[in-house]
Amino acid sequence: MNRVRRWWGNLRLKSKFMLIFCSLLLTSSITVVSLAFLAFYQYDRELYQNTSQLLNTCIDTLESDLTTIDQIGVWSVSNDAVQDMLNDSRLDFSSREPVFLFGRKYREVHEALSYQYNRTSYVISAAIYVDGERLGVGQYSGETGEELQQISEAARKAEGRAVWLPSGKEDSSLIYAREIRDLQTMTFRSFGVLIVRVDLREIVADRITVGMNLNYHPQVTILNENGELLFTDLPEEARLEEKDFPPENSYRQAKLGGRDYFVSYATHSNYGLRYALYVPFDSIAFTLRTMNTLVLLVSVLIVAVCMILCSRIVEQIVQQLHMLMTKIQLFQNGDFQELSHWASDRRDELGDLNRSFDEMSVKFQRLVEDNYVKQLSI
Repeated sequence: MNRVRRWWGNLRLKSKFMLIFCSLLLTSSITVVSLAFLAFYQYDRELYQNTSQLLNTCIDTLESDLTTIDQIGVWSVSNDAVQDMLNDSRLDFSSREPVFLFGRKYREVHEALSYQYNRTSYVISAAIYVDGERLGVGQYSGETGEELQQISEAARKAEGRAVWLPSGKEDSSLIYAREIRDLQTMTFRSFGVLIVRVDLREIVADRITVGMNLNYHPQVTILNENGELLFTDLPEEARLEEKDFPPENSYRQAKLGGRDYFVSYATHSNYGLRYALYVPFDSIAFTLRTMNTLVLLVSVLIVAVCMILCSRIVEQIVQQLHMLMTKIQLFQNGDFQELSHWASDRRDELGDLNRSFDEMSVKFQRLVEDNYVKQLSI
């Protein structure tokens, strides 16, 4: 502390003034910039609150439809007609023999499935696969043997739970799969798999684009619990850039495919799904970036201008003090003739101080001259 005091005491006056002015200026500038960015951050938080609320509403409406499909799926695998047909040891599913018995059982299953799946318009097809044979309703989706094997394996690993898988189709349909087990005899042996293909694009369009009655069009991305893409309506170039999908609720600003988006992520799903809502705000983002840049530039400009002005002001103050010091040195040397050339025209305190010293010097010079004349007379 003593060293600091000595250093400060020995520091030139101009340096002291500049340190004080610059410190105050930087402190005030940092405060203003911090408050500005705090306001921008608060704006992001408010925007996140709004989009998060919208996303939660979207999730609730979307999952209400998925819940309906899941309930129908549960009913399908436990339906008496389905269980009776799959438990009937007389039926050969590969050859569909005996024809009459198989046809009657199949008609009962078909009627039961048709009745249930006609309750919602979002089901494209629903089918029970047993030993590679398809028993179902709706449009045949044309799954290959490899695709059926992958879906069946995923359903088997779920051990009776429903799994949601990407269909791999260009229509962005969603696969709902559930293993069918023997519930009639309670042996729980596996019979086959129930595969329901859902029109997820239509659900998203009805529940978000139309149902929310928004004056803008948000995009949605949905992943399953394994991180597989189930649905997205982002443009192709934006999908390639959206790679970092956080595992928890969060938000960020992103530039995807040349457009600015405010992205809100949510993971609270009854089916382990993860959602992202993309709200385009190109004009707002441009305005915010411009304001951020302007705040920084204006702050730097203000600091630079103020430092220049402070330097000029301090220079003028120190200049008067230097003039006074020069006069004192001339006064000490008795050079009164040279002293008369150093005059100040300023009207502030430093100017008054210089003029007072000048008047004192003149009076002293006269006193010396009068004393000198008196001595000569004596």
